[in-house]
Amino acid sequence: MIYAGAMRLSRLQIERELRRRIQARIYPPGSCLPSRRALQQELGGSPLTIQAAFDQLVQQGYAVPHGTQGTFVAEHLPNESTVALVFNDGYETGTWNRFYSALSRIAADPVRLDGPPAATTAFRPYCLIGGRPEGEAYERLCADLADGALAGMLFTNPPLLSASSPVLTADVPRVCIDNVALGGHPFTTSHLRICDQPVLAALFGRLRGHGRARIAGLAGDPGNLDRYRTLAAAHGLE
Repeated sequence: MIYAGAMRLSRLQIERELRRRIQARIYPPGSCLPSRRALQQELGGSPLTIQAAFDQLVQQGYAVPHGTQGTFVAEHLPNESTVALVFNDGYETGTWNRFYSALSRIAADPVRLDGPPAATTAFRPYCLIGGRPEGEAYERLCADLADGALAGMLFTNPPLLSASSPVLTADVPRVCIDNVALGGHPFTTSHLRICDQPVLAALFGRLRGHGRARIAGLAGDPGNLDRYRTLAAAHGLE
């Protein structure tokens, strides 16, 4: 996209254009972004406007400043490595539970994935109050989806949203951690059941790989306790 030199774009327009170029790999990961002066001549924005756009890209994780060397494109782009972790409740609500707290602690650190090339996945939390389409977190989630800033979404529970919500229509993968059937809910997603054997096997294998020998857990349904013990023993866990 080429702009006439006389056209003066807003900070948001410049930010979106630079982000588009980064996502399209016109500016590849690890490369140095054009200088402020070059972008000012091309896009027509003021130096302050260009700098403000750079600051936003840095804040969003698309760029990394390197002092006098310039500003570089991040090695791992948010739209390829950032997953929304969506809660139906906020930290300050009475329904926030230990499961949510555990997920929050784990998600606070980027997860390094195995296999070539090694990649890092970061989780970005969004607390939808009551799972409803309102509030700052919902607006931020919709804005990030509109900007193509997310690689996917992981929900703790099905949200209470209409089928037309951007959260449900955005073209990104969605996975829900939930142990009940969704029935007629408009939430179209992959369904991750914590108690399913492949999920537990992967969990136990990772724990053993990190040197764990004994584990403790709440089975929920007492009928599953023997199955969990057998599966844990198969991975060398007590």
